[in-house]
Amino acid sequence: MIGDRDVIREIAARCPGLLVQATRALGTRTTSPQRRSALAANALRDPEGNWTPDERRRLAGMIEPTQARSRQVQVRLSDAEHGELAARAGMAGQTMSDYIRSVAIGGDQRGGDR
Repeated sequence: MIGDRDVIREIAARCPGLLVQATRALGTRTTSPQRRSALAANALRDPEGNWTPDERRRLAGMIEPTQARSRQVQVRLSDAEHGELAARAGMAGQTMSDYIRSVAIGGDQRGGDR
């Protein structure tokens, strides 16, 4: 499975006009959904990307839906569990919320798997 951070690295390599934006996204421990969404949308519009159909679907799956998420679920975790969750989310290049959502639902609600 290719993580979002791998896709962001590929954007940086293929789209010189998005290098600064991609580098900023990679410079943070986790990339916010808004930043990731904007970067993916810009990459899809960049003709230098030469994205394959599969790559275009992957990028489209990174774009946040326009409808805001308004429901919350609270979960209590031990310090060790929280650390493990943060580590796994970081390795996947996701926020903890995105990681939990992808694991709990088996994919995200935008139609792509993470």
